[in-house]
Amino acid sequence: MEKKNVGLGLASTLFGVMFFVLAFQIPEKKVQSSSPSMFPKFISCLMIIAGLLLVLREYVQSKHRDSESSAVKIENKGLVFGAIAAMVLYALLMNSVGFVICSVLYLFGSMFMLDRSMSAKEILKKLLISIVLTGVIYYVFAGMFHANLPTGILGG
Repeated sequence: MEKKNVGLGLASTLFGVMFFVLAFQIPEKKVQSSSPSMFPKFISCLMIIAGLLLVLREYVQSKHRDSESSAVKIENKGLVFGAIAAMVLYALLMNSVGFVICSVLYLFGSMFMLDRSMSAKEILKKLLISIVLTGVIYYVFAGMFHANLPTGILGG
């Protein structure tokens, strides 16, 4: 078995379970037909399933693998660990800092990790995309679905 894939599958499963448990802390609204925590619970379940499928696939492939290695090589491990750390930090700071600020910083940081262009034009473009995308997501969930998103330090 390829230890990297098994580790990644187990980490995905663990994060999925963690986010599923944290989704129960989202306040419920009684006037809605669907709960605000429904989407995070759904995504968490997908993470758990994907992680378990990765472990299962690796187990099955290890039984049928011949001498040559078919594993995908991760060239930049720092990028993978940085992305995981950013997701965990995003989830942990969401309630205290707020959805808007956390989302803008998370999106901008993720884009910067993937493309480290330092020109003022590229930085401004990434910042604008982060702000607009966060605004659209906020409008859809808070405005249309009437979901309570964490306000954090902006909420007073």
